Amino acid sequence: PDQEQVSSVCPEKRLAAALIWNAFFIGLLTLCWRPFMQERVMSKVSVLVVDDAPFIRDLIKKGLRSHFPGIRIEDAVNGRKAQQMLDRDSFDLILCDWEMPEMSGLELLTWCRAQEKLKTTPFIMVTSRGDKENVVQAIQSGVSDFIGKPFSNEQLTTKVRKALGRAGKLGALAASAPARPTNTG
Repeated sequence: PDQEQVSSVCPEKRLAAALIWNAFFIGLLTLCWRPFMQERVMSKVSVLVVDDAPFIRDLIKKGLRSHFPGIRIEDAVNGRKAQQMLDRDSFDLILCDWEMPEMSGLELLTWCRAQEKLKTTPFIMVTSRGDKENVVQAIQSGVSDFIGKPFSNEQLTTKVRKALGRAGKLGALAASAPARPTNTG
C-alpha cells in the first residue's frame, strides 16, 4: 500500500489491529513458556541426581517424574559438578552414586554435611556397594538412606517418598503436581 492509503486508515482501526496483534503475541509467549516456567518457578520440590552413568541418571529422572509430577530435577555427572550446583542453587533431596570420577559420592556427602545449608538435606546414596564397611562409613558421614543397584521404580519412589516425608516436603510435592483431569462421564 502507498503512503496515502496507510494514512487514510483511521487511528481507531490501527489501534485495534495493534491491540489484537499484542494479545496474540502475549498469548503465544504464555503458551510456549508456561511449561518451562511451571517447572522452574512453581515447583516446590527439587532433586539433584548425581551419577556418572547417563542411563542411571535418565532412569532415576524418568522414575521420579512418573511418580511425582511437578518435581524439579537437575542432574550432575560427578560430585564436583554437583558441588558447584549446590553452591548456586538449593535442593530438597540429593540422590547420589558412590563411585564417580573427580569426586566420589562419599566425598560429596562429607562436603554437604560440612555446609550449614546442606547439613539436614536428605542424601540418598545410590550404590552397588552394600558391604558392611561401606555402609558404616556412609552412616558415619551422615547419609540419610541407601538404594542398592540394580533398583526398581518402586524401591526408588519408596525411598524418595520416605526421605521427603521426613523432611516435611511431601505436602509441597503434592501441591506442585499438575491437576489431573477428572472423568465426568
